[in-house]
Amino acid sequence: MPEFQEPRVAVSLSRKLNIGNYESVDLFMAISGIEPGATEAEIEELLVTGDRAFQLLKKNMGAKIKAIKERRKDGDE
Repeated sequence: MPEFQEPRVAVSLSRKLNIGNYESVDLFMAISGIEPGATEAEIEELLVTGDRAFQLLKKNMGAKIKAIKERRKDGDE
């Protein structure tokens, strides 16, 4: 029989940001698995971890976008 786990909290926030010239960006952030009674420091640590993951995703996404643009410029699709 599985061991009982205390309930956890999940929080998310999303916004659409207009960056001009008919362009917009959707921003979404979420934290899950927060233990009830977590301190601000513990939640901040989760946010720092999320920021590190975001920076790696951003770098990876940027490289993929660059590669696609270069292929399109060279006539490959």
